[in-house]
Amino acid sequence: MSLITPSPIFLNFGLFKGNIYFIIAGLYFIFTQNIKLFRKDLYTVSLILFFHFIGILYWRELKLIYFPIYFWISWLIATNLSRELLETYIDFATKFCMVLLIGALIGFIYTFFGGQPLFSIKNEDTRLNEFFLTTFSNTHILNIIRPAGIYDEPGALSLVVCLVVAGRKFLNKNNKTSWILLLFGFITLSIAHFIFVIFFLIQDMKKYNIKSIFVFSSVSIIVFALIYSTFLKEVFDTFFISRFKFENGQMAGDNRSALIKNAYNYLSIKTFFFGLDIDCIVRPEICLQKGYDQFGDNPLGPLIWGGITLTLPYYLISIIVFVNGILKFNFIYIGIFLLLMQRIDVMSYGYALLIAIILSIAFKTSKNYASTYN
Repeated sequence: MSLITPSPIFLNFGLFKGNIYFIIAGLYFIFTQNIKLFRKDLYTVSLILFFHFIGILYWRELKLIYFPIYFWISWLIATNLSRELLETYIDFATKFCMVLLIGALIGFIYTFFGGQPLFSIKNEDTRLNEFFLTTFSNTHILNIIRPAGIYDEPGALSLVVCLVVAGRKFLNKNNKTSWILLLFGFITLSIAHFIFVIFFLIQDMKKYNIKSIFVFSSVSIIVFALIYSTFLKEVFDTFFISRFKFENGQMAGDNRSALIKNAYNYLSIKTFFFGLDIDCIVRPEICLQKGYDQFGDNPLGPLIWGGITLTLPYYLISIIVFVNGILKFNFIYIGIFLLLMQRIDVMSYGYALLIAIILSIAFKTSKNYASTYN
């Protein structure tokens, strides 16, 4: 349910939105399994629910009760899964991601050679999401798309792939398969994906010798040479390399600086604690009509969206991940932290469970992982 329910397919074709399916499946799992709430978790639950209750009282909006439910269903399930079940989950998620990425590649080729969208649906933020034979995409320029799999945008597909690969690394799964996933993930043309791969590579280099690094570098050069000798050069230049060029003192592909600036401009005592507007929290289509400047998908976004009373888990988890990365000198944690800085999905249904599972794997296997790779 963590991999499927975030899809906008449910919003357009299901009896309910994906969040309802997520809550039903999550509660069923909790009540049918031997789920335990430890004392330390109870203290954390109480603190976050207290903050959240203040936010609900301020806005007088009962729909806000959904958000702590997403988070705590995810955390209860993830922290109670056995090592065996965590392994099974990652194995399934690996195959699921591989299917999505193969579909993304097929859809990309289909569109490049003139294929047109078969139908379209609307994302939750009202943007159009078109289906190209085997993949959705909300970015279509001429005969080029950035594939999104079953998700609302390419960055979401990249996020899922990167988190699954992180889980594989913590579990000491086959590294070749992880690299295949990461390389296929470049089809999303996501800068965040590229950055995560760099940190993944750095972590790998901690255990590789000079010969291995030389071989990897040589293969990378050959791959880039092949790209630049085929029709893929135009695609690569237009949708990837060009985003690293500087124009007017700003990187062309940097759409986060403007979002951070917009979020900062909205920051006040009121927004810090409670957020900008209740419609931006529970009625995004109305929020869009009000003409607010975009402020999401950056570290300040959650504060403007719902204030610290509603988004405390996001900041707590981000801090915990960053601190673990520094203390353990582990670049996979740093890669996850950077993903969280531009994909604020800790509180979102589906993604919240995926993130919770990956972090649960990381914390439960940290000693073994450290002895294997450090």
